[in-house]
Amino acid sequence: LMRPCDTHRNSHYGTIVSIIVMFEAMVEVLEWIKDDTNQDNFGEASKLFHDIQTFDFVFHLFLMRLILGITNELSQALQKKDQDIVNAMALVEVCKQRLQSLRDDDFGDLFHDVEKCCKEHDIIIPNMKDLHFVPGKSRRKAPKITNFHYYRVDLYFQVLDMQLKELNDRFNEENTELLLCMA
Repeated sequence: LMRPCDTHRNSHYGTIVSIIVMFEAMVEVLEWIKDDTNQDNFGEASKLFHDIQTFDFVFHLFLMRLILGITNELSQALQKKDQDIVNAMALVEVCKQRLQSLRDDDFGDLFHDVEKCCKEHDIIIPNMKDLHFVPGKSRRKAPKITNFHYYRVDLYFQVLDMQLKELNDRFNEENTELLLCMA
């Protein structure tokens, strides 16, 4: 796997897909490194070994795959040197529509994929009706929200809203019309 800093913007999607495909192998390699206490990166491997085997990690991984899968084609088109502005603007609109459709249709499919992956890899799935607590934070001061609310509203909706806002800010009606007229 490439380190995120070594990848170009349009290859992040491929990296996420590779992590999902090679998930079991990654866990095995991290376990070998973790078990070999003579390694210089023993502490980092131990933390990664624990972190990647959590529902939270898998949820974030699948959410990123979903969003980058939608924005990947647009990202590649916008980075081409021989830019086709009309095609790029059409891709922007398609991307906005797909992200909005995801937001409107809820996150049942994403949650199902995350649940399936967690079951395949014996990762504990939290009860979605239980209260959500952030590890290391005071439980008394924590907001009283369920795990379902946290994953659906605080993560899924918030990330989709940020992506939509970014696209709408960069490609608002005036900018789009100007670019199309220039083309």
